Amino acid sequence: MSLAGTTKAFSIEITNVGTDGDTINEDETGSFYVYATNTGPLHMTDVSFRIAGLNGTKVKTVLANDFQTSITSASIERVNAHGGNNPSLVGVFLFRAPSAPSGREIELVEVALEQWDANTNHIMLAHSDPNRTVRGSLNAEVFPD
Repeated sequence: MSLAGTTKAFSIEITNVGTDGDTINEDETGSFYVYATNTGPLHMTDVSFRIAGLNGTKVKTVLANDFQTSITSASIERVNAHGGNNPSLVGVFLFRAPSAPSGREIELVEVALEQWDANTNHIMLAHSDPNRTVRGSLNAEVFPD
């Protein structure tokens, strides 16, 4: 069981869903990991996520006492640019399934980018080196005066 959302430069993935068995039962508590990957050219800083329970599902952090309909993750200091194969762990969260069976597959949890900032250090330092192999030339026939 996993859920993934992707834009051109950013993706969120829910993985490692843990329950007592192969199915999710009514009122069952389970766990899941959230990862974020930034493939864009800017390091993202102070990144937080909104984790929402859907269709009667409740969510919480591992350390919280009570389940809520939605929570905001702790802020991640930095999600590196060009992170392709190196997703950043957002956190481990818990869910409590709805108290009534759905009779069909439904969305239980949604994770969305809540807030982020960026700095230009990476793009200015890693993408602005001079390249002396790139050259231009002016060619023209020169005529007598």
